[in-house]
Amino acid sequence: MSYILVDLNAATIDKSPDGDLTKRYEEMLKSFTSDKLELVGSDSICLMLALEDYKNSSRKEADLDEYMKYA
Repeated sequence: MSYILVDLNAATIDKSPDGDLTKRYEEMLKSFTSDKLELVGSDSICLMLALEDYKNSSRKEADLDEYMKYA
């Protein structure tokens, strides 16, 4: 697979009582931090900046929490 197209608003449509779609979306956001993936483009400045900050961090749990807060 060369590219993955992601709807960054997917979690906003989650109407399930357990928030399953939101949980899966958050796990996907965590996968963006992998060195094996490159964000080619996005209209989300927050995601781009959060990802850049995370990749320049020490990549500890607190750094991941900070990334998730802004991404």
